[in-house]
Amino acid sequence: MPKFAPDARQKCLHCQTTVRFETPDSGPSRVHVNAAAEILGTTFAQCPACGRLTATIEKLESLAVGGMTQVSEQVVWPLSSGRSRAPSDVPQPIREDYDESALVLPFSAKSSAALSRRCLQVVLRDAGKTKSRDLSAQID
Repeated sequence: MPKFAPDARQKCLHCQTTVRFETPDSGPSRVHVNAAAEILGTTFAQCPACGRLTATIEKLESLAVGGMTQVSEQVVWPLSSGRSRAPSDVPQPIREDYDESALVLPFSAKSSAALSRRCLQVVLRDAGKTKSRDLSAQID
């Protein structure tokens, strides 16, 4: 069962409220099978707090005894890592880099790490009174 399915209790990726998701009017899920026998399921769940939808795609496998089991899951809407946004008291350039780092994490850990490093260097430069461009020297 997907993490974001009707009746699942999770934090909404839109409003960050922990809720029990509901079934949207369009129906909760559908299963798709292609000619290569790949089985994909789509699931839609609606947040009762903000009313927005979360959509996931699941890779499924048939079981020998009938039925299916979920192999993997990817949230496709909203684009989110599930992390909270940076607080508003964080300076805007750092906040933007942090939020972007969190957003790209599910797609590229290396890109997320580069943006996280940039956040760290800006904080160290501003608070650490250092002119060095080398992160190791800035940390020291």
